[in-house]
Amino acid sequence: MRMRKAFLMVALATILSSATASAATMGPPLALMGEDQWGVGIEYGRQNIDLEAKGTLTARYTAQALPVEVAESLQIDDLTANMIFGTLAYGVWDDWDLFVRLGATDVDTDVSARGYDILGEFGGVHEYELGSVDGSLGFAWGVGTRATFHRWGPWAIGGLAQFTWYKPGDGDVEYTDPLMGAGAVHTGEVSLDYWTVQLSLAASYQVDAWQFWAGPFLQFVRGDLDRSGDIVGLPGDTFRASADIEEESQIGGHIGATWDMADEWNVWAEGQLTGDSWLIGLGLIFLPGRSNL
Repeated sequence: MRMRKAFLMVALATILSSATASAATMGPPLALMGEDQWGVGIEYGRQNIDLEAKGTLTARYTAQALPVEVAESLQIDDLTANMIFGTLAYGVWDDWDLFVRLGATDVDTDVSARGYDILGEFGGVHEYELGSVDGSLGFAWGVGTRATFHRWGPWAIGGLAQFTWYKPGDGDVEYTDPLMGAGAVHTGEVSLDYWTVQLSLAASYQVDAWQFWAGPFLQFVRGDLDRSGDIVGLPGDTFRASADIEEESQIGGHIGATWDMADEWNVWAEGQLTGDSWLIGLGLIFLPGRSNL
């Protein structure tokens, strides 16, 4: 038993370290399936998070012999994402589950930038707003594991580790050229893709068919924000930019409750909170093997 629990801890840590590291729904931080049992489910989450990014904007002006490069620092404020997943889970042991999820997501956010011309041809620091970026519905998927480490009476200690990748649909972008100013407008498309790793621990307490949990979690976000298009007002001129995204806060807390509303059916609700993000989630799980127990 001690070897099994040690293996579970190593498996959770491996999920975290094997990925490059926006939050996703986590659900109960405890094993749910039972050994050699499987379950299917559906999850919905709504998230709000602030992110930061750094990269380079390259503008190609026909009046300039060489492309002009601008080093950018971007602030991604109030990125709001809706996500829905179908899930498939399997119980390796009574106290260890593995799961995969497939689904869809969209995003809506405001982006501001601060940049400077690397070669100094245009001088000074430029501040500009990219405005609202609305990504249409796109693809999302993830893998993870959850485990129960110890139980005593109604109490239990468990944990969860998961990796989730998001690729919302492209959106439109339009803003004043930061170097040329009025009369020159960047018009084109913007794409966002990012992935998250979350590692959580929690204590839970059971009351009849209800189980309540709370605990800390770590959250890491990495991704890319790219945009490209034409510079309207300057015929033939184009722009392209790419930036690397990361989170502003990594430590948070989560709470939730799960309810066995029937032998084969389980529903749960959760909340997540860090210094710059929040998420609410709901889930429904069908466990066909429970009817045979």
